[in-house]
Amino acid sequence: MVLSGCDMKSFKRVFSTFVHTALISCLVFLSACNEEEDEVSPRVMVESPFENQAFQSTDTIEVIARITDNESINSVEIELLDLDFNMVGRKESYQASGSSVNFGQLYPIGGELISSGDYYLTIRAKDDNNVGSGFVKIRINAIPRILEGVVVVAKGSSQADVYYREADELEFELKRSIFSDPIGAGLNYRENILVIAGGEAGDGVFIEIDEFQQINSIPGFGNIGLPFFSTVTYSPINERFYLAERDGVIRVFDKNAAQLIAFNGLIEYVPQEIFGSTEGYFVEEKQIDSPSVVLTHYSFQGLLLDVFQVFGGIRGVYDRNFNEKFVWIDNPNGFELRLLNLTTKFLSLPYQRIGARLFDVVRISTNTFILSTSDGLLRYNFSNGGISPINDSAPEGDLYFDELNQLVYLADGSDVIIYTVDGTQIGARTFSEDVIFVGFDFNR
Repeated sequence: MVLSGCDMKSFKRVFSTFVHTALISCLVFLSACNEEEDEVSPRVMVESPFENQAFQSTDTIEVIARITDNESINSVEIELLDLDFNMVGRKESYQASGSSVNFGQLYPIGGELISSGDYYLTIRAKDDNNVGSGFVKIRINAIPRILEGVVVVAKGSSQADVYYREADELEFELKRSIFSDPIGAGLNYRENILVIAGGEAGDGVFIEIDEFQQINSIPGFGNIGLPFFSTVTYSPINERFYLAERDGVIRVFDKNAAQLIAFNGLIEYVPQEIFGSTEGYFVEEKQIDSPSVVLTHYSFQGLLLDVFQVFGGIRGVYDRNFNEKFVWIDNPNGFELRLLNLTTKFLSLPYQRIGARLFDVVRISTNTFILSTSDGLLRYNFSNGGISPINDSAPEGDLYFDELNQLVYLADGSDVIIYTVDGTQIGARTFSEDVIFVGFDFNR
């Protein structure tokens, strides 16, 4: 076929339009490809520990891994799982960056209830969209767990008195007196370190309980009617001491009482309680000039993640799983259990007891709690939603749980009363001052 001059011009024009359209379509396609989400998970190669390496239940594992990704790694987590992939040890989280990470951390086994057997040590790496995991099977030989003694901190007229009773003794012995108006205490039994915080007078003092000598202190500058420290505690979940000041500063210390970070809470709020978690720190904060109370969630680096309005003092925050937290609240209209979902940011209400007040709570198993209430001692089971009175004549007070012997200690003024988990009273001890803390000195 022969094309005329006019036909040739039309052909060129059509061909040019076709090429131009095809080129644009190709560019749009390539652009769309570039905008697709990354679907490649980080690759984790575990170098330490080695397969079937044996440890004692009190050991610390040196974890080394080589992690690579096609984009950038954001964080790394270490977990200890049983052979059915259930978590049995604490989860440790670390920040990371870059497409290639030489990861190295020390991981304390430290699980109180871990028995001898085989486990998986898991290293998980995350990028923006994906999770990659590396597993290594290890052997743990459990050291039998025993209670070595009981620690009691009592509040004198101008001092904190520290008492200790050996497990095989009947009487408490005064071990140390510290100039202080103590507002609370916490015990790391694994490292044998006790912390006591002063209120209107006294410092934040760390004491080792082998010889009861001071190993660290944070100066306190309280005045009459104006405490310097507002709360203190120790969390065995992530092995951290927490010490908060009335001006809103929250200090975090490692298991050996060395300060890790200090960060500010909400402006115009005072930290009332701090609760350790596998997902950072949860803090009860009260507005200075009003009864308003909020539950705040901070990252391990002290970054504010969320603020939740609550109606009443928070008596406990416990991990249900990675995404949900049990939150016990003393609502003046009736205490309540809230279930906090960290994904939806919703506080559901599984249980409320209208007209009753909540003074303290301890967890005795995964879904079971003992409550000190205006109705006496109650036991609540989340699995079936059932609540039952176990001792309606028990006074209100602070609760402390000896999980090894399944005993609940209730501190009411200068009295410490001991109950079984079914509410039977089996002992009591009266001190000369009000008791502000009871701690249990386990060997692990």
